[in-house]
Amino acid sequence: MLSSDIATALVEGKSARVLAAEFAQDLMADPKLLKSELQGEGPMSRKPFCEFMGIGESTLTGWLQSDRIPQPAAVAYVLLLAAQQLQDQLATLEKRQGEPRIIALAGKYAVVRFEESGDGESVGRIIASDISDLAEARKIAFSQSEDMTHLLTRHLELLDEQIELTFQAGNDTAHWEAERAALERLLKHHTHLTDEKRRKP
Repeated sequence: MLSSDIATALVEGKSARVLAAEFAQDLMADPKLLKSELQGEGPMSRKPFCEFMGIGESTLTGWLQSDRIPQPAAVAYVLLLAAQQLQDQLATLEKRQGEPRIIALAGKYAVVRFEESGDGESVGRIIASDISDLAEARKIAFSQSEDMTHLLTRHLELLDEQIELTFQAGNDTAHWEAERAALERLLKHHTHLTDEKRRKP
């Protein structure tokens, strides 16, 4: 798919101008490629593309049926895909910004959370330090992950709902209660590990 090729090119550091030139040539040489992109196989449908170009869908249909893609349209499509890829990459980076990282520190490990300061710099806050074992550091980082916390909290909520539904149906809730207790023990264990290793002010 064209969008994955563009994503690869962006990772390789190609500029928007180079991208537009290379991939637009491909679209112009093979109009069926753009046709397949706009008919469900690509990330963009006909309507938003036409709105961006300021043309009617009938105009686009005419281009595709005559197998003639004007260069500005091909370049615009490539640049739109590149912009989408960059937005996706930025969203991923922003999401990962606050996730814990493990760093090697004087033969041991520390778990650090990097956060953006007021002036836009990334500053690391130590969550736990003086960890001798990498596996232990991974456990602590995992326990401090906001994504993991969200998933486990949601899992607990679902288990509570399941226990309530099972009880209302007059069935034994022991299985679901045991699963919930195991999950709570796991959370407490990770919290305990983090508290033991946390750097004191």
